[in-house]
Amino acid sequence: MNHRIHCGVIVIDASMVDAFTDENTSKLKALKSLMDEKGIPCVVLLTKIDKVAPELEDNWKTTFKDPKVKECVDKAATAIGISRNNVYPVKNYEIEVEVDEELNVLSLLALRQIIHLSMDHMENVKLREDGNAVSESVVAVGSDTA
Repeated sequence: MNHRIHCGVIVIDASMVDAFTDENTSKLKALKSLMDEKGIPCVVLLTKIDKVAPELEDNWKTTFKDPKVKECVDKAATAIGISRNNVYPVKNYEIEVEVDEELNVLSLLALRQIIHLSMDHMENVKLREDGNAVSESVVAVGSDTA
């Protein structure tokens, strides 16, 4: 189990979601489909959300409620064929000179979910290798903790 992929993470610049071409979309869907075939959970990190919703700069706590971020999450989820609850908006540190704890929460939430999905996947793989049945709903969703 040491040298296997336990979770796929697709990183997308949120400001580029509207510029997706059919070719981009088909490649991303093919990648997602490949992960689905292999039973590997997949998440999307939407980076640079400050470019999509600059008004969040003053209050990162409202990120998940912001209509522009919600729209961006919807578009990315639809383009890739992934559920919205596996798309995580994050902001890159670019010009900041100090750590912002509110901003870090976004990245930490995404990381926590990636870890949960990975742990669930490893558990499912171990169950299969030991000859035990794995619930189809767990495999289909990718996680029972998400």
